[in-house]
Amino acid sequence: MTVRSTTTAEPGIPASVTDSGGPNHILDFVIPRGATGTDGEDGITGPTGPTGATGATGPTGVTGATGATGATGVVAVSASCACVSQMKHLLEQLIALYPNENVIVSMESGNNASGRLGSLLPSPNNNPHSGILQLVNSQGKPSEAISICHIASIKLTSASYNNAITYLSVPTPIPTGCDFDCEEAERMYLPIGTTGVSINAGGQTVGNGMVLKNEFGMIVLVGNGCDNPTFVSACKAEIITK
Repeated sequence: MTVRSTTTAEPGIPASVTDSGGPNHILDFVIPRGATGTDGEDGITGPTGPTGATGATGPTGVTGATGATGATGVVAVSASCACVSQMKHLLEQLIALYPNENVIVSMESGNNASGRLGSLLPSPNNNPHSGILQLVNSQGKPSEAISICHIASIKLTSASYNNAITYLSVPTPIPTGCDFDCEEAERMYLPIGTTGVSINAGGQTVGNGMVLKNEFGMIVLVGNGCDNPTFVSACKAEIITK
């Protein structure tokens, strides 16, 4: 007797034995598969596998709404305008301190005007938007009207320097540009106490003497004993000797 094969059948099929016959009895068994057993307990979680490659970048999202506009920052003034502001600040004081003194006003063009300091226009004298110096004669009547923007220097012909005079500090933010570079270089070239200074503008000498004050936009030259002070715009000086 020989067992030739054993075959697993689907559950529910009866078991069977086939004998191929003959004296040797060759048998083929068909045995149905038993029912599936219950699931066993979950095994321990294995270690995390390596991170996969980064996927392709998704499409750009819709642009969000524009945010509110920030506050406007402080804008730096030009050195030229700051020099004019310094000159106006000075003139306002000179009008009050020297109402009866004769002055010589030298222009950047080379022209001159003389008389007494009358007022700044448009009035009042402390108007930050004034642009004209009104000179008057000895009777107080208006004479020349002078553009403050083009004044190179103002000289008091028969007076001494008044220490009550004040000056504006360097503007904040500090001006930038070539005009500020030139103005600053001139002040550095003429430190307080420098003697024998002569400043030329518009083809003429607009001031000479010793450096008494060295302020932003303004060089003050005086004679012996601080007499006959000349206030020179550092933005208008052209040729300097010392």
